[in-house]
Amino acid sequence: MVHSGLTAATAPSHVKFKDINNDGKINDDDRTFIGNPHPKFSYGYNLNLYYKNFDLGIFLQGVYGNKIFNYWRAYTVFPGAQGQGADDTWSTTNTDTKLPIWNNTSSDDIKPSSFFIEDGSYLRLKNVQLGYTFPASKAFNKIRLYVQGYNLATFTKYSGIDPEISTGSATNIGVDFGGNYPISKKFIIGVNVVL
Repeated sequence: MVHSGLTAATAPSHVKFKDINNDGKINDDDRTFIGNPHPKFSYGYNLNLYYKNFDLGIFLQGVYGNKIFNYWRAYTVFPGAQGQGADDTWSTTNTDTKLPIWNNTSSDDIKPSSFFIEDGSYLRLKNVQLGYTFPASKAFNKIRLYVQGYNLATFTKYSGIDPEISTGSATNIGVDFGGNYPISKKFIIGVNVVL
């Protein structure tokens, strides 16, 4: 399959494809690897603090060094796409943009390229629990009240809904086609009673 690539007619404003094998043509022979979906490392940190009758537990989790192929951008960043699209596409009067020109006749701009590759690193505040234990009395040995929150914050440069994407397919690791639900926040209030 031959792509039109960079021609005199498409030079300004369109995505430019590199002639990897230097044969003067842009085609399937110019495909290359441009990102690794596997993190360089995954990490987690669990902290438990106690002060008098108070206790605090914090769990952080994340990954570093992976890339995500955010192909959902093909449907969301351009005007007229399935999403709202962006107004800041290239034009002769608007040349300082991050998006190429958009028209319905050019499909090369949405073909897989480094335009869709993003840093998938993230740090997530996965779990926080704050508790208070009341002193023992004749009625009970211990009562502990606590509040707990899950997935409270995610720190990432990824522009998609959630950098922790999962399609359930081994062949689509690190590929975001959209349709994934964002991870939900949960809050719990609880009590532990020991009679």
